[in-house]
Amino acid sequence: MNSLGTDMGATETDYEEDEGPTHEEVEAMRLKRQAVLSDILAMRGRWIEYRLNSGVEERWRKATRLYFGADIGKVNDFTETLKSGPARKPAATQNRSKVSINIVRPKVDQAVSRLCEIMLPINDSNFGLDATPVADAVADMVGDKRPTIDPATGQPTGFTAEVEAEAISQAARNSVEKHEKVIQDQHAECSYDAQLRLAMEDYCRLGTMIIEGPMPQSVQVVRWAPGSDGQMRKIIESKVNPVSRRRDPWDVWFSPDCGNDHQRGGGYWVRIMVSRKELRRLKEQPGFSAEDIESVLKESPTRVTAESRTKTVVNRDSSYELFVYHGEIEPEQFASCTALDDEDHGEVEFGIVMIINNKMVGAMPSWIDDGKLPVSVACYRATDDSPYGLGIPDEQEDQQAVVQGAWRQLMDHGRYTVGTQFVMRRKGLTPATNPGSYQFEPNRMWLADDSVSDVRQVMTAIDVPSHLGDYLNIVKAAMEYADVESNMPQMLSGSGGGNA
Repeated sequence: MNSLGTDMGATETDYEEDEGPTHEEVEAMRLKRQAVLSDILAMRGRWIEYRLNSGVEERWRKATRLYFGADIGKVNDFTETLKSGPARKPAATQNRSKVSINIVRPKVDQAVSRLCEIMLPINDSNFGLDATPVADAVADMVGDKRPTIDPATGQPTGFTAEVEAEAISQAARNSVEKHEKVIQDQHAECSYDAQLRLAMEDYCRLGTMIIEGPMPQSVQVVRWAPGSDGQMRKIIESKVNPVSRRRDPWDVWFSPDCGNDHQRGGGYWVRIMVSRKELRRLKEQPGFSAEDIESVLKESPTRVTAESRTKTVVNRDSSYELFVYHGEIEPEQFASCTALDDEDHGEVEFGIVMIINNKMVGAMPSWIDDGKLPVSVACYRATDDSPYGLGIPDEQEDQQAVVQGAWRQLMDHGRYTVGTQFVMRRKGLTPATNPGSYQFEPNRMWLADDSVSDVRQVMTAIDVPSHLGDYLNIVKAAMEYADVESNMPQMLSGSGGGNA
């Protein structure tokens, strides 16, 4: 809006046109924005509740317990109690062994190691670019020996069409080589290999890896340059770089109608835990509202409790849940989200909305032109009804139960086989010391009557068979089946059979 000191020639009409919205208009915009926010929050709740009831999260909890060697029976009993109520109190039984041999974790770690070896080679790139062998622009020129004409002068160029086609193809190859180096530099700046390494663990353990990006992010670059006086000075600049981030599958929700292909859905939600320090820095990121973030910082963090995963996070009580929606949105809704902004975004049907503490802290158009979701999903074993796949623990559950059952039975049976059983007659055999006690003690002397010609007639020792070989054969067979089911025999991890 023009001021009187800078535009003395402005008319009253000019001021009326330049003045911003009135207080009543601003309040109306806020009310409309709040109504849109309520619709968006309701959508988020439906998506979270859908996955919670789909069984995916229960499967992930079971896979995590299998990986860490916990007894999954406790989880199943707890879940069954929630569904059907308390079960009858079981009859009192003797203490049973609770030891376990974990065959799931070595399989998962072995798979992660092999994937890293293949996809993250040392001192090499895990991708490559190449120009098309015959570009459409020169397809008709290949093999053409006729001289070409310069369209600007109408004079012969001195080259044949085939030579010019090769020159154009060489220029394309040079351009591809430069572009490949640019991508390598961008991957190094955003620690792409480290993010991919974390995603591979999700891939093998939970059955799903999720990489979001590339997406724009504002970063500060520090460099040194000589000043006007010749002295070196530190210069801090801000620039926007493309980054890619691994997302925990627990923190990503896709549209319930996407089936097993997340790109079929209209969008996705991602949850990012941010500290107060990180939240302040978000004010500098594109699309975020500094005013709304300051409002959130005055409040205590709130949690979305629809999902029931138990997870320990450092300083979780002081961190905020940033929910980011990326996908389809009605133009009227997006216009309401950005009505208080100074910038006119036009008709937006594919956008981004950021929410903290159930408050909208920003919205902006998506940087994607073709409407594809900027997130990549890979499944270890794909399913028919969900974008989330099955991991190695899901395949090893039965064999883990067999190994664990056989080993515990061996431990239980061991209490009867470790000590020797004795059978004796009291007539004809008397302890030399403490005659009233028939307990066995080291170096204890026993007195046999004269009527006993062979002491084995009044006392004998019996060893109970341990059946150790039979139990170990069960364990061995289960581990062999585990190799077959996972298609990853132990020998793949090296000649010694250990973890790579």
